[in-house]
This record gives sequence, C-alpha cells and structure tokens, in this order.
Amino acid sequence: SKQGILIFDRTRDNTFQAHYIWVKQGIIRIGAADSPFTNQANIILHGAKNDSYLVVDPDASGNKMLAVTGDYIYGVQPQTTWTRLTSTATINSTSINVASAAGWSVGNHIVIAPSYAEENNFNKLLSLLLVEIQLHLHSINFLAYGDASTTISNSYGVLDARSAVGLLTRNIKVTPGPDPNNWGCRILVYGYSELSDNPTTPPVWRNGYAKLKGVEIDRCGQYDSTYAAIRIENLGVQADTPNNITTEIENTAIHGCGGFCAFIKQVNNVHINNNVFFWARKFLVYV
Repeated sequence: SKQGILIFDRTRDNTFQAHYIWVKQGIIRIGAADSPFTNQANIILHGAKNDSYLVVDPDASGNKMLAVTGDYIYGVQPQTTWTRLTSTATINSTSINVASAAGWSVGNHIVIAPSYAEENNFNKLLSLLLVEIQLHLHSINFLAYGDASTTISNSYGVLDARSAVGLLTRNIKVTPGPDPNNWGCRILVYGYSELSDNPTTPPVWRNGYAKLKGVEIDRCGQYDSTYAAIRIENLGVQADTPNNITTEIENTAIHGCGGFCAFIKQVNNVHINNNVFFWARKFLVYV
C-alpha cells in the first residue's frame, strides 16, 4: 500500500495472507477508536529464514514482515487484561478463582504467572469455561504456585504479590505461516529517510506510527537476531515531527516470541500500556 487505505470489512471475518506487507504512505485500518472491529481478523505472514528480504532502508530490512508508517488496528479490548488469583492454585487443580474475569469467554487462552521468581514457573491454560468469576479448566497440571494471599509489607507500603493471571486471546491476530524451523514473523514500526529517484530532490522523512489496541501477536520474532515480534524504532526523532503523532500499544497480547517480544529504540511519543508479554526466547521487552 503506497498511498491508499486498506480497510477490513466489518461485516465478516477477514484473513489477509502475504509474505511481506509494507504500508509506506498508506494505512491499514481494522476498526476505529470509537467502534472496534468485532469479528475475527487474521494477518498471516509467510516465509522462511533464507527468503529474500524487503528493504525499507539500509538499517531496516527483513522477511516475513509487516512494515508500517501508519496503521490503526482496534480490536475488542478486554475489560480485564490482568487480574489476580484470590485463592491458591494447587498442583492438579482444575479450577482457579480470580478477582475479575469480565469480558473473558469460553475458549479463551490465559496465562498464570508464578508468585516466585523461577524461570520456567508459569502455565498457559486452554479451553476456558467461565462461571461467574471462577474459571474451570480442562486437564491442567499446575506447577507449584505460591499462596494467593501473599503480600510484602514494609515502611514503603504493601505489595500485592499474588499470582497474576493474564488474558492472551484477542479477536485480531498476527501470526506466522507454517515453517518447519518455526521462523517467526515480525512487525516493524519505523521512521526513515526516503530518497527520491531524482538526485536533485531532497529526501523525505517518513515517520512511522501504529495504534494497536486489542491485538494478539502470536509466535512472532526471529530467534537469532534483534528482529522482535514488534520493533519500534526512529519515531518522533526529527525536529519537525508533529507532537500529535503517537504510537500506542494497549491491551495487546504478545506471546510465544521466537526472539524478543518488543524491541524499542530511539523513539518519542510511544505509549505502551496494560499489555500482556508472555514467553520470549530472549527478552520480553528490550529498550
């Protein structure tokens, strides 16, 4: 898309498959701030590690990539992104109790964080049945989770150390196509200097931005690089960049990352709020 707008049809489910997508001066629009997209939307990026690269500029290239200078993706933002256990989840439990599950539905995926810091102590839970605010889970083997009433209290205040429970499922998803080496896809939100074909014409600065709200980014990121599931770089760094151009990542779930989940470098006006980052081969968030 060079200068046009790609709008997903609100009246049905949508699947958009490609090897590369470069939104250069145009916009991908899925829903809007005041009217989120309510059907299912899937963006599937195909390719293998050694496929040819899309080159944005000498410092930004890659394959299996969605590169944007402007997009608006508004899914249904969950009423509850994160909550807390209200009773201990013991080994071999098939149900948990949480403080809130508003907006969660049958079939959603959730993740439970441990109440102590061991690298592999987490659990991803599937096939969720919702009864009031008790979640009944099928055939789940928990690791040992700590006491849900745990708090840490000192002169500075009280820290709620109960295990957190986060919702992974969203109705708009970005995922990789099949690959035997599990080569992930990536989203690049980037500012760059675009050169003209006419050598006498000065370059034009393209300031990337994205608004991702209520989106699930699953199994993205490329394992032997800094090519994160979402990489945000060179935004708002030009003196003439308008202050009202912001990148906003909110109520989004980024999980199962092949390398980094998020890589953020040299940016202004980037807002990241109330998201779920879960499981990365390298780092969840690198700034």
